[in-house]
Amino acid sequence: MYESAQKTRSGRTSGGDEISEFKSKVSDLQYQVHVLEDELAESKLKASKSNADAIALKSNYEIQVKTNQQVFEKKTFNQHLFYKHITYTDNIFTAIFELSKFDRLVDVCNSICDLFQSLIAL
Repeated sequence: MYESAQKTRSGRTSGGDEISEFKSKVSDLQYQVHVLEDELAESKLKASKSNADAIALKSNYEIQVKTNQQVFEKKTFNQHLFYKHITYTDNIFTAIFELSKFDRLVDVCNSICDLFQSLIAL
């Protein structure tokens, strides 16, 4: 009887040890789950911050691109105006040259007329 009491007692003790061991393992696993949940929340926070930073950076780059496009368009427009100015100036100088040639021709014609007038008067 003593032996059977020992077995029962040792069985209970061993069963109690087993239960406390399972409780300990469950507690460890629950702690690990909480740690992993905390790490997940921290990772989500970092990802959200990185996403916000990326969006801000993208916005800054878009602003820079728009500014550069405006500068490029302004320079292109100014260059176009400069070329038009050169073309108009060239046209004006060509017209002046043609007028001067015409004036010289008129002078030659007047000289010829004067020469004929002189010849007729003789």
